[in-house]
Amino acid sequence: MSETEGGCWRERARLQTQTIKSCPFCGEEERIYPYISETYPSRHFVGCVNCRARGPETCDSKEAIRMWNYAPRNYDSNCE
Repeated sequence: MSETEGGCWRERARLQTQTIKSCPFCGEEERIYPYISETYPSRHFVGCVNCRARGPETCDSKEAIRMWNYAPRNYDSNCE
């Protein structure tokens, strides 16, 4: 494992201590992870492994998590 890859995994482990809400599309609660774009390493996003939904790309992981958590969840609504 290269030093860069190790840095990415350490960053992911650190970020997982932040609360990441469930997927706003499918409701998955367990397999939601912060990612760093492979194409543009300065771009960060949160993604759902279950339905492959992705949050908006941002310049830092904390902001990506904030944006993911801000998305409305259809199961949060009292409307039927």
